[in-house]
Amino acid sequence: MAMTCYMTIKAKNQGDIQGDCTQQGRENTIICYALDHTVEIPRDTHSGLATGQRIHKPLKVVTNIGKHTPKIFQACCTGEHMDVEFQQYRINEKGQEEKYFTVKLQDAIIVESREWYPETFVENNRPYKHMQDVLFTYETIIWTYVPDGIEAEDSWKKPVSS
Repeated sequence: MAMTCYMTIKAKNQGDIQGDCTQQGRENTIICYALDHTVEIPRDTHSGLATGQRIHKPLKVVTNIGKHTPKIFQACCTGEHMDVEFQQYRINEKGQEEKYFTVKLQDAIIVESREWYPETFVENNRPYKHMQDVLFTYETIIWTYVPDGIEAEDSWKKPVSS
């Protein structure tokens, strides 16, 4: 089942960082081909017991090179703060596309941006374009499962309660 993800970025200095998407209703968003994110609690390797508070690793997305790329590199170079939203879609049981999950990053910064493309002479790499990895850290993250309105949030400013 094909799933798609669209990113919007509202940067504090540069304003909206627009992407190349032309799909109706998602114009100027940035298409993400992959999203990878980990939150973990450090633990003792022998006992498995927690040894500290949660650790948010950078959230990584893979997108293509586009009109957003220079602005993303600029934001990375300057440490510009921004709000970022990822809207994720899937095909439901009726065969229709539906938004099912969102991730919002508040007061985020880009901590790494890397451009790359695979070995172009390898036949299996033909569908791949000139790509970009973007890694974000953030102050607050909000996860929402849209169909049921289930939401969770974590912020570095708020202590974790048990």
